[in-house]
Amino acid sequence: MTSRPAVTATAGSTRRSTTARVQGQPEPFTIEQAILDANLLGAGFGDPKTWQQWRTALKAAFQIDLNRDEARAFAAISGGRQPPAQKVRELWCVLGRRSGKSRVAAALAVYFATLVDYTGKLAPGETGYVMVLAASKDQARAIKNYAEGFLRASPMLASSIADVTADEIRLLGGIVIGVHAAKREPKPPRALTRVPEVEKN
Repeated sequence: MTSRPAVTATAGSTRRSTTARVQGQPEPFTIEQAILDANLLGAGFGDPKTWQQWRTALKAAFQIDLNRDEARAFAAISGGRQPPAQKVRELWCVLGRRSGKSRVAAALAVYFATLVDYTGKLAPGETGYVMVLAASKDQARAIKNYAEGFLRASPMLASSIADVTADEIRLLGGIVIGVHAAKREPKPPRALTRVPEVEKN
């Protein structure tokens, strides 16, 4: 077993997001690293083997190289398609019930809200809005609860929570995760700028 590098987390009003980084490594964690790390999203996912297919699909979507087994798994779930040649702008997944869609939607929202640095994309004092759209109010509530669960389970991310309302999680650093039913999508105030959007049907 190889040892993992030490990590640090910073949060505060001087940053546009809460960003966890490996010491000595300038780039934030990849989605794969975040899912596997028990200090980050891994704390909420539990056994990583349970989420292997999801992890493969997300690695491909984020243009992270797949190993041989992952490439075969991706071909099996994508109808024989080759992995994307670049990071995708949209990821569409056709899945049945109880396939983990809500938890993955919540995990992606938390990833985009806490582990992506929007410095240079948001003006000082501007709020970034990670919007999650669900098919119903019940689904929206479940996804918001999952997102809050991922944050609170993480030793590194729990302290980034500033406030929680019925449909929003406000984070230190000026980022808000908003989870709403798609049919009644609210119009964010003009002061809010949308960063990545996640939709779950």
